Amino acid sequence: AFFFLVFFVVFISETYRVIYTRMLLEGRVYSRVDTSTLTYLLRLKKWKKVSLAYLHYNIRLFLWFFTLVGLPVKFYAYSMVRYILAENPSLTGKQAMALSEKMMKGHKWEKFLLDLTFIGWDLLSYLTGKVLGVLYVEPYKEATKAEYFVCIRELAFENKVEGIELLNDRYVYEKASKEAIDNAYMDIISVMKEPDVELPETSKVRAFFQNVFGLVLWYDKKEEEYRKVTTAKAAIDSYKYCVSGEEYPARLSPVGVAKTRKSLEHMDYMRHYSLSSLASIFFIFCIVGWLWEVVLHIIQTGEFVNRGTLHGPWLPIYGSGALLILLFLYRFRKNPWLEFVTSIILCGVVEYFSSWFLEVTNDGIRWWDYTGYFLNINGRICAEGLLVFGVAGISAVYFIAPVLDNNLEKISEKIKAPIVLVLIIIFIFDVIYSKLNPNVGEGIAKYALSVINNTMPYYW
Repeated sequence: AFFFLVFFVVFISETYRVIYTRMLLEGRVYSRVDTSTLTYLLRLKKWKKVSLAYLHYNIRLFLWFFTLVGLPVKFYAYSMVRYILAENPSLTGKQAMALSEKMMKGHKWEKFLLDLTFIGWDLLSYLTGKVLGVLYVEPYKEATKAEYFVCIRELAFENKVEGIELLNDRYVYEKASKEAIDNAYMDIISVMKEPDVELPETSKVRAFFQNVFGLVLWYDKKEEEYRKVTTAKAAIDSYKYCVSGEEYPARLSPVGVAKTRKSLEHMDYMRHYSLSSLASIFFIFCIVGWLWEVVLHIIQTGEFVNRGTLHGPWLPIYGSGALLILLFLYRFRKNPWLEFVTSIILCGVVEYFSSWFLEVTNDGIRWWDYTGYFLNINGRICAEGLLVFGVAGISAVYFIAPVLDNNLEKISEKIKAPIVLVLIIIFIFDVIYSKLNPNVGEGIAKYALSVINNTMPYYW
């Protein structure tokens, strides 16, 4: 559990702070930031490098903690590291920290005073159970800090700070000329002028399931032809905002984003999923969700508890949520904000009904309880949990599910189908057995029964 936590913090949580910062910097100048920016470091093959650079930064700060006086000084001296790595992920942690120190010379107290101005906003965030923080305060703070970095960067160029030439991504801070864009995207512009390729014809029944649910029974030649057409169209569409100047022109990046852009062509999120892929995705989400909750519980309490209502290593609510979002929200997929809102509503309904159904059918036992959480409804759902579901939902739709589907396609149906069939059979037996013998063993029973008796707080 400890090593899982370390891996998550170093290679995912902290690294995504750099990606988030990159999105903020691009969003200052451009009206649109593409969802592909979430894979910015993967496309550059710099994920590991940035993770280790940021780890170096955190270790250095941790060591400065033991000097007490040196910690606040170095905290502000290194405060530009994240922004430096967001602009130039090719730098090492040592290079980024050295440059940050030079840029912040004479500005550390100024940055401290800036941070003090957020105290009132932080208080409002805590008073609303951090809901206001998620929706407004944190984005506001981060956008302000990004703007401050831009000011410090400009001063560093004016004062010719040593090493400032390493920050050379010009078009993050200003829009490229039409001539520069036309030269960089000449091939894309010529393809855009060509008429669209027509999609293959199909039966009315098949078309209904494809257009409403994004579902096909299995992959065949028609689906293969459809995938080729939509993939090619998605690849061209991914450039149209760059060409119009509404989005950062990746081909003009000094670190070579354009060289790896083709790897995104198979990330088409408007794809159709086959029944075998959906079944596989269901079990993957169920098992990963179970692992997540079990490991989180071990970290929090030091105890292993088989989470959920079933006895097997899976939590159906995770897999069911993923399938419902992929199928029933297919028509909203072209609009990420609408997908986010509808994911929150759908997951809220599913979680509330699941909580009610489990309680009614298992003598009042609850497997989770949000009583005391901000904006909770009967302890079954809460605002904080729904926001997490919303973020997880759009992550599944635009990134996780397409990646899983790409890899599942590589597995022969002769191998995949029997595995899925066996898992379904085991799962059905587990559901039947767990209905007769609910999973309320050691850990689960202690927490669940204590809620009924009001003897101790419930652990979610």
